[in-house]
Amino acid sequence: MKYSFLTAIFALALAACATPPPAGGPLQPVANPAAITITTPLSFHAARGPLSLNMEFGLMPGIYVASRENTLGTYYVSEDHPVWQRQVGSKGAMTNQGGIWVPKDTGKLAQIYIIAESTSSHEQDLDKAITQRGSTLSNNDNGGNRAALNALIDETIAKQAVPNASIAQSAAGGVIGGALVQAFIDADVGSIYFIGESKDPKFNSTLQEAVDQRTPSRTSQQ
Repeated sequence: MKYSFLTAIFALALAACATPPPAGGPLQPVANPAAITITTPLSFHAARGPLSLNMEFGLMPGIYVASRENTLGTYYVSEDHPVWQRQVGSKGAMTNQGGIWVPKDTGKLAQIYIIAESTSSHEQDLDKAITQRGSTLSNNDNGGNRAALNALIDETIAKQAVPNASIAQSAAGGVIGGALVQAFIDADVGSIYFIGESKDPKFNSTLQEAVDQRTPSRTSQQ
């Protein structure tokens, strides 16, 4: 009952700030496969919702693969539920499928987006979940040698680019493949929403640095 109540409060806070993406025409498969690597959790604080709760919104560590694009920007996705929100000071958090939207106008900020659908989840211990996700990247970084990590990025891009993966299976399992963003929308499983721009300069600069260092797929270039 407690978690249901907290989830409802978090949902209200998210609904108060979530906005549809700007119209930029239909989403298309990306022309150039690439990935953004988030090595440590990124988050910002903002007062949201009818109660002006002090909320934290963030991204799990992981590999975010370019999935779909239109004239205004590109949507990068990661596995499971990489976007979280919680009241500042809380141990648990609500998590959603989604990722990073990168605008094609370099004068605009990258933003976190979610796919608002029925498989939103609740992490009882967010910090533990973050540690588990981050260990995958650490285990493949081999003391600063990016060879293993680059291989993992290429593997992730290839895995998420499979166009005929089962939408139902992905939704039920809480995993979204790179080619499935438009498919989820077409199947009426969910809609894309931005959670709102960050006003935190450190968050914005760190996210932009990760965007600027995104890795093209070496496999696609061979």
